[in-house]
Amino acid sequence: PYTTLFRSYTIPLGQVPIIAPNFNNTWRWIGSIDYNISDKDQLRGRVIVNRFSAIDTAAELPAFYTTTPTNNYLATISEFHTFTPSLVNELRIGFNRSNSNDPAGSFSFPGLDQFPNLYFYDLNLQLGPDGNAPQFGIQNNYQIVDNVSWTKGNHTIKFGFDGRKLISPQSFTQRSRGDYEWTTVVDYLLDNTPDQIAQRSLGNVIYYGDQLLTYEYINDSWKVKPNLTVNLGLRYEHTTVPFGERSQVLNSISNVPGVLSFGVPQSQTNNWAPRLGLAWSPGKDGNTSVRAGFGMA
Repeated sequence: PYTTLFRSYTIPLGQVPIIAPNFNNTWRWIGSIDYNISDKDQLRGRVIVNRFSAIDTAAELPAFYTTTPTNNYLATISEFHTFTPSLVNELRIGFNRSNSNDPAGSFSFPGLDQFPNLYFYDLNLQLGPDGNAPQFGIQNNYQIVDNVSWTKGNHTIKFGFDGRKLISPQSFTQRSRGDYEWTTVVDYLLDNTPDQIAQRSLGNVIYYGDQLLTYEYINDSWKVKPNLTVNLGLRYEHTTVPFGERSQVLNSISNVPGVLSFGVPQSQTNNWAPRLGLAWSPGKDGNTSVRAGFGMA
């Protein structure tokens, strides 16, 4: 049983039995379509949906439990075109969304706009929702890809492009609802200022990870001899700085010349990734294969 001390009197608070619910629900479905437009054109579509929800049991009392959804969606449509038996093109457009949310619930507290976290050391008890709530993270990924495969003599050449647009808002403000902690519950009942922690962060800043990503590549699989194949490839990548980081320039009014300056971080523009590989079978029996490779990412 919980007890507390008030002016040398021990006050019984009774037994606090906690029977907590716990569950999770998973919902998945997939859809696909394949359509042959003609002998040279094929259309393929895919849709995948995964939804998951569970009880957030981080709060100490079940009355403050909330449901946390985590949802993922993926949709793509591809068009394959055969120009000649040795030249094939794939064009794909896709969308992916990931959404994770930890809400703080709609609990109310007299005199405050949100229910805070109250902690009493003598009871080893916290009142309020999950101390890390509310927070969320969302990523929307828009993608367009084009790949070309061309066979010419002893060469199989592949090249293509991958472009992505990310829209990614995220939010987590520590102690956004307030964190107030007392040594004893009596101090709280007497309306004394918390003697341990009394903090609340202002605002609810959303960080935007929006950025553009582009990738180009070319690869040649060259059959030098019947028993020797060489792979030569080169990839280029460019990723812009996320929007939230580019916003540092808004603090330029605080610049101290020669000491501290706030500007727009610059993205890297020299990201080349070479690839080299070979496969060799000594002799003529084909019983042994030797492979080697080098790559930079």
